[in-house]
Amino acid sequence: MRSRKWRRAIALAAGGAVAALSCACIGINVFISTSTNDSVVGLAQASQAGADAVVVLGARVYANGTPSPILEDRLHTGLDLMEAEAAPVIVVSGDNSAQANYQVDAMAQWLVSHGVNESAIVRDDQGISTYDTMWRARHEYRYSSVIAVSQDFHLARIIWDGERQGLEVTAVRADRQEYEKAVQWRAREWLVRTKDFVMGFVRPDAGVVDL
Repeated sequence: MRSRKWRRAIALAAGGAVAALSCACIGINVFISTSTNDSVVGLAQASQAGADAVVVLGARVYANGTPSPILEDRLHTGLDLMEAEAAPVIVVSGDNSAQANYQVDAMAQWLVSHGVNESAIVRDDQGISTYDTMWRARHEYRYSSVIAVSQDFHLARIIWDGERQGLEVTAVRADRQEYEKAVQWRAREWLVRTKDFVMGFVRPDAGVVDL
């Protein structure tokens, strides 16, 4: 009888903990989304921001070195910003390991093939996570303001991560089509935003947490 009561108490406590964590996750996501919304602008407005750099965040590269559709759309948007003279340089940030099919090299090669001068491209091959990319933009490259380029689902976290490092962040949506895994990406974003919310206060150096 006593063991049955203990099991019930443990189950209730576990259920309460899950409910509390779920509420916290929802609250954090709503806060980050609403507090960063004004920093998402169109290309014309971003081009007038006087930023130090355009930052294109990495995504999947295929084994043959071709950027995936989501990454190519980011690169196209970054190219549009460079052609509009929004910033003097464009940072391509990602995982440049063989396992990731050399994301940064593929991004830089794509930009060069579309007319961007090699000297205007900054290769950040340690941008393993969104947090790392924004940390390095502020502390490694010493930028004060950047224009970040990614898809809509990703922008709130980018802005949060950058602003917590002291960066002025303007963000531009790179959505140019419907994406096959958009639902999965949005679901994952709810979890990693919660993680980055905490990291925004702890502010570890880049590379400490690679999620």
